[in-house]
Amino acid sequence: MTSQRRVLFVSTPLRGVPDIFPPYAVLSLMSALRKSGFQDQSFYNIDFERPTVEEAVSYVLKKRPQILAVSAVVSTAYAYVKTLTLAVKQADPRITIIVGGPLCASAEILLRKTGTDFVCISEGEFVMTAFVKRYSMSMEKTVMADVPGLIFLDNGELVSTEYADPIDKHLLYDVDYSDLDEAQIAHYMPVVEPNDDVFYSDGRLFEESRRGLA
Repeated sequence: MTSQRRVLFVSTPLRGVPDIFPPYAVLSLMSALRKSGFQDQSFYNIDFERPTVEEAVSYVLKKRPQILAVSAVVSTAYAYVKTLTLAVKQADPRITIIVGGPLCASAEILLRKTGTDFVCISEGEFVMTAFVKRYSMSMEKTVMADVPGLIFLDNGELVSTEYADPIDKHLLYDVDYSDLDEAQIAHYMPVVEPNDDVFYSDGRLFEESRRGLA
């Protein structure tokens, strides 16, 4: 008998201020899980909310996820990923932590130096769906041995399941923006007014050769 696992996705701060681009990776993964029948999931946009680590850990514990999925888009996220995952593991070792994103090029460091249990080394839409489905059957690491796109430690030894097949291009950016709240939508997709400082400050916009190209 299987039971769905509660999944909490979190973003990580990339720079000193919130990113201006929506967290497409997380939104795409959530959409993929939803299409596969997994509904018990939520998103905590740490990059946008900017909580302290203590506040972030408190939020995670309040949500009581079985799986914490951390999106780490660039190398600047490493320090936060390390601090957050170690703090979550100390507070509740039962939470399984999987990290995805380009930071996972440093998979062994993540597995040995942070609280990370699994690293995703491929496009996550298929990997995460298979991962959650398999964990709904068992929480043992060994059941992941034939799930492509993962790296994990087994008795201290690095195990790679090799790369998963890439997703079809028509599935890219297949997201549901309702996973963002109103404040996040307003931040990522602001209403552009006439004489907007961003779009109207570049004189090239009005060049004759550019007319009709929008």
